[in-house]
Amino acid sequence: GKILSNFLLLRYLKKIFYNSVAELRMMSVYPSESYGIIFGSHGSGWLPTITGTRSIGQDGGRYSSDTALIPELAEVLRTVNPQKFDFVLFDACMMGCAEVYYELKDAAKYCIASVLDIPAARFPYASVMPYLYENAIKEYLKPICKDYIDYYNYNGWGTISAVDCNQMEGLAEAVRSVILSNQDSLKNVDIADLQQYGKGSSNFKGYAYDMLQFIEKLCGGMAPDDFTQQLKKTVIYTDYTHDPTSSLYRIDGDNYSGMGMYIPNSFTTPKYLLWNNYFKSSIVWYHASGWAETESIWGN
Repeated sequence: GKILSNFLLLRYLKKIFYNSVAELRMMSVYPSESYGIIFGSHGSGWLPTITGTRSIGQDGGRYSSDTALIPELAEVLRTVNPQKFDFVLFDACMMGCAEVYYELKDAAKYCIASVLDIPAARFPYASVMPYLYENAIKEYLKPICKDYIDYYNYNGWGTISAVDCNQMEGLAEAVRSVILSNQDSLKNVDIADLQQYGKGSSNFKGYAYDMLQFIEKLCGGMAPDDFTQQLKKTVIYTDYTHDPTSSLYRIDGDNYSGMGMYIPNSFTTPKYLLWNNYFKSSIVWYHASGWAETESIWGN
C-alpha cells in the first residue's frame, strides 16, 4: 500500500468538511489497492483542546490552533477511504488509548501508537519503512514495534503498541461488562494507585491509566478471563523501554498492558470539568464501555 503523510490530509481537512471533497488529491494521483497513513505531529490522545503546544495534527506554527479533534480525524479518514486504511501510525505523543482506537475502528485496520510521549528523534524510519510497504501488514506489526523499542531502549524512553482496531468493539463490550458487573466497587478504586501515562507534563496527568490494572483493581485483584482474552486479541504486541534515560518515563512493567484508558471522575478542577464534559459529549467510547450507565456513581 502507499503511504500518505499527515501533511496532505490536514491541508485538505477543511476542504473535506466545508466543500465536500470526497478524496485526497494524493489518492487520486497515486491510486493503490490499499493505503496506510503516518501522523507526525504533536499529540495529546483523545483530549479536547490544545494544552501548551500539544494537539493532534498541529498544522502550522508552534502555537497554531489549526488542529483536529479525534472524532473529526476519524470522520475524515472514513470519508477519504471507506475501505479503511491498512494502518494508522501515530508518530505523535500519547495516542495509544482506547478512546482513540475506538474512534478509528471504522477507519483503520491497525494502529501503532504510544501511551507516552514520543521522543524528538521520532520513529526509526530507516528500519521500519520497508515493513510499512508490505501487503500483509499484520505480519510486520511486531518488528515495527520492536525496532522502535530497540532504538530507544538505551537512548531515550518509550512505549509502543500495535492494536487490531477490528477488535475494539469486542474490547468495549468486555470493559462494559466488567464495569456494569462491578458498579458497587467503582468508588473503591483509587486512581492514585494506578499507573497513569500523562507523564511529560502535569497538564496531561490523568488523561489515561492502564486498562488492565484498572480492571484488576475493580475486580478485587484479578481480571475476568474473557476480558483478558479479548485484550490479548486487541493488543497484538506491546513493549516498553526497560532502562529509560529519563526516570520521568519509567514504566511499572507489572502493571503495563499497552492500552491506556481514561477514568472519568467527580473532580471539580477546571481541567477535569473540561475533560469529563468533552468525554461525555463527544467521545464514543464513553457510551460503548459502560461509563455512561454508571455516571450516577462516579460523576459530580
